[in-house]
Amino acid sequence: MRQLRNQPNNKLMILDADKNLGQAVADTTYITRRAVIEHLSNEDVYKKLPERQARTLQRGFEIMMESFINKADFISPAERTFLKRGLQKCKATLSRFYMTAKVHKLPSIQHRPIVANCYTPQHVLSRWLDYTLKQVVQYVGTYIKDSSELLENSRV
Repeated sequence: MRQLRNQPNNKLMILDADKNLGQAVADTTYITRRAVIEHLSNEDVYKKLPERQARTLQRGFEIMMESFINKADFISPAERTFLKRGLQKCKATLSRFYMTAKVHKLPSIQHRPIVANCYTPQHVLSRWLDYTLKQVVQYVGTYIKDSSELLENSRV
């Protein structure tokens, strides 16, 4: 796969298959067209933005996050450091759109759209929020830890 990816003028795209079923190879033009037709042209879900506007919106989010970090009095010094370092490291990084191939849906392969926020300020904030909520969620009366607990509770 690495040799295929690194070929000059490569017109093939390597996609991860959905459900961890390996990888799939497809024509780049075909995959791009399918992404637009199946997903990105759906204006109920996606809105096309010029890159400059997307970067302006991202910067606005970063400013709000900086304000939150500096003003929130319930954040510990360690959490504040985590958030500040994470924001500094990920500044100006936009989310990335890609698709996985649903190869288990043969004969007509469909695609699952993914908007990845890895290494973005949103990712940093969501990691902190996940950590924070895990500390309090156990006190909520309807809390279910995982699917094993759900199955156990449903047998009672």
